[in-house]
Amino acid sequence: MRLFIPAPTARGWILVFLALASFAVTMVNANPSTALVAALFAGALGASFIFAVTSVSGLRVFREPSDDGCCGSRMALPLLVRNIAWRPRQSVIVRERMPFVSQDAYTDFAVGPLAANEERRVERSVPLHRRGTYMLNEVWLVGGDSMGIFKASRKFELPTELVIYPASVRISQIPLDLRDHSRVFHNGRPLGVSGQGQEIFGLRDYRTGDPFRLIHWKASARRRKIVTKEFEANAVSSIVILLDSEARAVGEDALDNNFEFIISLAATLAGHLAGVYCNITFISGSCGDGGMYLSGTAYSVCRRIQRELADINACGTCVADLLEANYHVFQPGSLLYCLSMTCSDRESRMLGELADRGVEVRSIYAPKRLFPSDAEARLKAGGLDTEGSFFLDNTNLVSRVVFSGMDMEDALACTG
Repeated sequence: MRLFIPAPTARGWILVFLALASFAVTMVNANPSTALVAALFAGALGASFIFAVTSVSGLRVFREPSDDGCCGSRMALPLLVRNIAWRPRQSVIVRERMPFVSQDAYTDFAVGPLAANEERRVERSVPLHRRGTYMLNEVWLVGGDSMGIFKASRKFELPTELVIYPASVRISQIPLDLRDHSRVFHNGRPLGVSGQGQEIFGLRDYRTGDPFRLIHWKASARRRKIVTKEFEANAVSSIVILLDSEARAVGEDALDNNFEFIISLAATLAGHLAGVYCNITFISGSCGDGGMYLSGTAYSVCRRIQRELADINACGTCVADLLEANYHVFQPGSLLYCLSMTCSDRESRMLGELADRGVEVRSIYAPKRLFPSDAEARLKAGGLDTEGSFFLDNTNLVSRVVFSGMDMEDALACTG
């Protein structure tokens, strides 16, 4: 905690100049009138200075716990302001730099007058625009005198770490069945998985959007929580999410570009697949050595995927390099979601080879030309602000959706 000497405001500098000028006039032409004017200016400056110092003295700030957030939503960051002085304190400003709200600017919140020994909770709700892991530390109390001549600031060090996850949407269903593949165990026995068939596969916890007809009422009463029935179908048991992170393919807009879109798409996929019985593998480039590789059961790995997506940055690795380096991962009967910002001949050829091997390839292509930084240019390009149009390319047995304004659930559904 540090107390700074009050600094003059723009209005205060005018008064300081007038006070110095009146003092100079008094020194040159000493008489009762000029002396009185100089004394009045000096008195006003002195009183304002003292009031500015006391405006933030006796106040303490405490940070209350807050949860992590998700881009596109709002986050509550409550503070507790306490007046430990025996006299009331006037209104002050709580100021903090929040990079996930704005890269450079401070975020201000007003706190009304505090009575002696009063404690007040400051409810701060901020929009989240940037994903990542952030360390917040410095919180400032800004006060001043009632005439607005001086401003005083007091700094409090209140460290905390926040994780802002990429934007994602809750989707009801993604088609996970294999169109042209039947899967069996190594001993030849058919592999049963959850889906939309007729035979009951098992029970799981109720999720928002599940039909009421699927609720297993007896099991719900026995377990004292709502559970629903899942049915067996010819669905996939191994899913690979491959995320393009090639820096030169990223659009110009810092916040709303094609890279952020496919990251949100990957987060949406991970969030949905967390409740599916399957194995998930996540592959992407990385600024370090070896790239990023996460694998495990959906329940255990999807949260880790979302955590990595919060901090992932663009690098020099292209999709074709990722496909080549991880070729052994793509087994026949598996499902590959290729979230790409490029569409090179080498990439298309490798995806076609995987499809020929029996891998279900679903590619979503988000070129940077559809994400221009200028709003008018975006409308002309058919980007995020359009009603939603797309085309589906089925060459080489690869389902490729070229993003052009559709929402995430439509894009995922079209690849199925």
